[in-house]
Amino acid sequence: MFSEDFYGVYLVAEVVLVVAVLAVALHFSQDT
Repeated sequence: MFSEDFYGVYLVAEVVLVVAVLAVALHFSQDT
């Protein structure tokens, strides 16, 4: 029942989440 559209959205959401986490980590590492 999984469609390619759902898979694409899942991949995009996962990439965005990883990028957000890395951005926050870099921000905090530069802050100190």
